[in-house]
Amino acid sequence: MLFSISLVTWAQPPLPSLQGNFDSQPLTHQLIFNDKRGAVFTLRNVRLEGKRNQLSIQHGGKVKMEFEYKFHCRHCKRSLNQLLIGLDFQHSAQICLHNPRGRSKWKKASVELSIPNLEGNYYIRARHSDAFNCKDALDWWRLDLPLGPNSRANIGVVQVIKPKMNFTLNTFHNKTHSLSDFSIPINMGASK
Repeated sequence: MLFSISLVTWAQPPLPSLQGNFDSQPLTHQLIFNDKRGAVFTLRNVRLEGKRNQLSIQHGGKVKMEFEYKFHCRHCKRSLNQLLIGLDFQHSAQICLHNPRGRSKWKKASVELSIPNLEGNYYIRARHSDAFNCKDALDWWRLDLPLGPNSRANIGVVQVIKPKMNFTLNTFHNKTHSLSDFSIPINMGASK
């Protein structure tokens, strides 16, 4: 007896193909997030691995991100105020910073983002949430925006570039040979 199961996901659009995603998008050095009623927060001075807001690496993994942020929301509910950070293609945010007040002074934050181990450009974006807690807020990444925050929310980019191996040998006669031009005997058996 054979069974066939077909699952249809209605809530979220499918993930884009990440292989070879090297599109170029603008970055902002200071993001001022506004909702329908006014300004909510400002995020600035993003540094990836202690440098500027652009980073090239040879493989994915954890990337340290530092930045400054300030909530200046006069209309936000006091206990429901979060700053979300994630990657452009993801269904959920990776980072949630909770602010129990509508306004704050400038604060410094240091967080770690997980970057995929596929070649491509991964844009880091930010947005606001007013969920009940940070656990719930992570899923607000696409709540009212089906594709998540747009490119105006780009605060940084990590480019994963796999190293290219190029094996060529140059001889004294300025002729280039590839390794397939040479035959090297290899003894795979034990010597007696």
